[in-house]
Amino acid sequence: MIGRYLKVFLPVIAVFMLLAFGVSAKSVFASQNPGSISICKIIIDQNGNVVDGSQASGATFAINGLSQIFNSGEGPGGVLPNTSFATPLTLNTKILSTSNGNDASCVTYHNLATGDYFYSQESISGAGSWATPKYNDQFDHSVVSLSDFFSYDNRLFDSDKSNDDARNKNADGHIILQVERPNRTLVVLNQIQSSPTSGGGQSLSGASAPSCPTNGPQQVDQVWFSDIKPGSVTVHWANKGDAAGFHIQYGPSANNLPWGTEVGGGANSVTLNNLPAGDLWVTITAKQSADCGGPTTSPVKVSGGVGGGQVLGASTLAETGVFENLMLLLAGFGVLSLGLWQTQKALQGKSK
Repeated sequence: MIGRYLKVFLPVIAVFMLLAFGVSAKSVFASQNPGSISICKIIIDQNGNVVDGSQASGATFAINGLSQIFNSGEGPGGVLPNTSFATPLTLNTKILSTSNGNDASCVTYHNLATGDYFYSQESISGAGSWATPKYNDQFDHSVVSLSDFFSYDNRLFDSDKSNDDARNKNADGHIILQVERPNRTLVVLNQIQSSPTSGGGQSLSGASAPSCPTNGPQQVDQVWFSDIKPGSVTVHWANKGDAAGFHIQYGPSANNLPWGTEVGGGANSVTLNNLPAGDLWVTITAKQSADCGGPTTSPVKVSGGVGGGQVLGASTLAETGVFENLMLLLAGFGVLSLGLWQTQKALQGKSK
């Protein structure tokens, strides 16, 4: 009799253990590797216009991940993969507030542990003549316009520890992923060089840091939403009165914020319209001036999404890990049903 019931219930027990292990393993993996780093490239021509680099087709840009040189105590971190771009770029992301469409090509590395990551200066080979690259990993200065870029500051790597704290932490080859800030973006700006033309334009090689106020505004610390309805939501924030304006950036995920709008320094709300159904994430930058960015909030999610949410296909479910759990759950129900059927047959056999 014991052997019969073991035969009946052992598959059911095994499936429940498999489900429990799968869910707990995915939870542990997600909690230990919650981060992402995006590396993006913007190219401008000699007049400061954003282009895809077609006029210098065949150029290759490479940024290498570097071995860790110290531990900030935020976690184990890791080594970034080597990243390369080639002209013409495939523009897949909007970063600049003045752009009407995508202006950057981005590669994103997911499932990264919190901690320290280091990146090299960019190397350029192939076609074209290029100005020295500019960088911004947005440690405390967001990229909003072409003035928000800096020369690479290598003082972290020069073996002189006394000058480490004086470095520009927005372009120092160092990115820290933190639990409270697990997603970071490094943007590299390149300008095609040529002889000066009449009328000129914004020059990448002519200046280093932008001419921005030394005392920037305070970071927005409160963001909330109202009037959430299909295709529309009103965003509110605590205006501390010291920002020249606000840049609201929004999109379907915390790592994908392709849309943006600008409001004046006296505003504390804005209504976003023509939104697609699904999740919506928002960040708010308190700007130093019309052309300079400032501190930016972490992405904030609109609770419940906008317009009732999206219908997830199998590929989307697979990306989020829901697909695997769903398959395990269906398998468990199948075996459970089989076990119950076998139990019924066994009880019927006993009663005869």
